Amino acid sequence: MEINQILQACDWAGSSFLIFSQNVFSPLIYYSHLLPLVVSLIIAGVLYFGNRKYLPNKVFFVMVALFSVWIFGDLVLWATPSPEQTTFFWSVVNIIEPLVYVAAIYFIYAFTRERLPSQWAQGLLFVLMLPIFILTPTHYGILGFNLTNCDREAVEGIMVYYGYAIEVLMALWILGYGFWERHRAKDIIEKRKILLFTVGLALFLLSFALGNVLGSLLSDWTIGQIGLFGLPVFALFLSVLLVRYQAFHTKSFSAQILVLMLWALIGSIFFVQNLGLIHSITGITLGVMIIFGVLLIRSVQHEIEQRETLTVLKDKLEAANVQLKVLDASKNEFLSFATHQLRSPLTSIKWGLGAVGDTLIDRHADAETRTMVDHLAVTTDDLISTVNDLLDISKIEQGGLVLKNEEFDLYDMTARIVEEFKITAQKKGLKLVMTGDVVPQIMVGDATKLRQVFVNLIDNAIKYTKEGTVTVSFTQEAHRARMAVADTGPGIAPEELDQLFDKFIRGAAGKASQAGSGLGLYLARKIVEMHKGHMSVASEGLGKGSAFTVVLPVA
Repeated sequence: MEINQILQACDWAGSSFLIFSQNVFSPLIYYSHLLPLVVSLIIAGVLYFGNRKYLPNKVFFVMVALFSVWIFGDLVLWATPSPEQTTFFWSVVNIIEPLVYVAAIYFIYAFTRERLPSQWAQGLLFVLMLPIFILTPTHYGILGFNLTNCDREAVEGIMVYYGYAIEVLMALWILGYGFWERHRAKDIIEKRKILLFTVGLALFLLSFALGNVLGSLLSDWTIGQIGLFGLPVFALFLSVLLVRYQAFHTKSFSAQILVLMLWALIGSIFFVQNLGLIHSITGITLGVMIIFGVLLIRSVQHEIEQRETLTVLKDKLEAANVQLKVLDASKNEFLSFATHQLRSPLTSIKWGLGAVGDTLIDRHADAETRTMVDHLAVTTDDLISTVNDLLDISKIEQGGLVLKNEEFDLYDMTARIVEEFKITAQKKGLKLVMTGDVVPQIMVGDATKLRQVFVNLIDNAIKYTKEGTVTVSFTQEAHRARMAVADTGPGIAPEELDQLFDKFIRGAAGKASQAGSGLGLYLARKIVEMHKGHMSVASEGLGKGSAFTVVLPVA
C-alpha cells in the first residue's frame, strides 16, 4: 500500500494555525499546554517589563520564550496530519527542550548572584549541547515516520535518550548548586529565598523531564502532559518569593500578578469539555486558587500596612518639619540678636586695648605687658571677625543680606590685597606672588563683600603654609575672571574636599592649629554665589598643597 493511501485510510483531520485540530483527541492536551504557557507569560512579562535592567528578570524571560516555542511545537505534533511537519517539529522540540534546562541554569545563577555562570560552566554547557545541535537533525535524532496504527509519530533515534540524560543532569546541577548557595548565604531570609527558588525550579524541571521520559518509554504521550504542570507549580514558588520577599526588584504590585494568574486558572477550564476531566481539573484549580488567594490576601494586607505606616511617618515628618522651621527661625533670631549684642562691646574693647597699648608705649612699659596687650588685641580682632561672619550668615539664611551694586576693578582690588599681605608672608618666610593677565576687569557687585572673600583665601593660605610659596593667579576669560590662590601647605585629604565649604567644618590643618571657626569658607562661597559666580577647591592630597578658585562674571 502506498503512503498516500495509508494517509487517506487514517482519515486524519486538517489543522488550523498548525495547533487547532480534531486530531487532538483530548481537551486535556490544550489545558496542559495553554495553562502553563499563559501563567509563565504573565509572570515573565510582569517581571521583565517591571524592571528590564535586572538580570534575573531578563534570563527568566528568555527561559519562558524557549518554553513557549517548545509548547507550540508540541501542540503542532498533536494537531498536524503532515508527516513532514511532524518530523520537522519533532526535531525542533528535541533541540529546544534541553535549551530550557540551560536557561534554567542561567536563571539560578542570575537569581542567587546576579551574574551569569562562570566561563568554565558555560563551556561545559556548550559541550553538552553540541551533539544535540549537530546530530538531532540527522538519522541519529529522527529515524523516520511511524504509520503503524495511524499514530502520527516520529521514530526517535538514540539522541533523544542523550537529551533526556543531560536534562536530568542539569536538573541535578541546579539542585546541587541551589543548596550550595543556600549553605553559603549568611542571612536567614536569603537562605529561605534561595531554598524556595531552588526547590520550585528543580520540581518543574524534574517533572518536565519525567513526563517526557515516561512518554517515550511507554509510548503514551498523554502521560507526558503531567510534566507540563510543573511550571504552574514553579510559578507558585515565584509568587511566594514576589509577595513575601519582594524578589526580582520589580516595580509592579504582586497583587496584580496574582489576580492575573487567577484569571488564567479560571479561564483555562473552558478548554475542557469532558465532564470527568472537569471534576479533576476543577479540584486542582480550586486548590491552586486557595493558595493564590491566601497569598493575595497577605499581599494586600502587607501593602495596606505599609501604606498606613508611611502615612503615619509622613504626618510625623510634617509635624517635625514644622517644629524644625520654628526652632530654626528662633535660632536665627537669637543668633542675630546675640551677635549684635556682642559686636558693640567687642568693638569698644578693641579701641580700649588700642588706647592701652599707646599708653604703655608712651610710658615705656615692660615688653611682657605690651606683648600681653597685643595678644588680647589680636584675639579681640578674631572675635569681631567671627561675630561679623555670624551676622552675615544669619542675614544670608534669612534673606536679609543686601549686596551693593557698584562698579569696580576686580583685578586692581586683588592686586592691592596681595600687596597688603606681602609683609605678613615675609614675616613667615614665605614668598607671595601674583601672576596672570594684568588687565582691568570691571564688574558690578559688592566690592566690600568680595574683598572679604579674597582676604579670607589669601590669609588662610599664608596661615596654614609653613614654607614655600603662595601664588595668586588672575586669568581673563570670555565674560569671566578667574582668581586662584595656590599654596604649598599641608594639602587636603580627598574625603574632606566635599565638606570643606559646610558650616563649622575645618580641615585637618585648621583642627591642628586650633585656628578659625569653620565659617569663613562657607560664607565666602555664599557671597560668590550671590554674585552669580562659582568657588571650588582642589588638592592632590595631604602634603601636596591646595588651590582655591573663584570665577566671577565681568563686563
